[in-house]
Amino acid sequence: MSAVMSEKTKHLFLIFKNAIQSERQMQGEYKEAADLCDDPSLKSVLMAFCQDEARHEQVLLERYALLQKQYNILD
Repeated sequence: MSAVMSEKTKHLFLIFKNAIQSERQMQGEYKEAADLCDDPSLKSVLMAFCQDEARHEQVLLERYALLQKQYNILD
């Protein structure tokens, strides 16, 4: 049996969904900026930012999946 989701948890779900989308968007932005960049040092920084966003996305996805399982939500 799944737990009853509070309004607070519903809001958390929404924040996670939006944050995941934002992390993905920023990965694309950083990759695009790196592709446009001629400075190898700056390109490296931008790609590191992209990798950071990918790690953030992964953590959010893992936590989101746990909440989905806890509340038996298919998304």
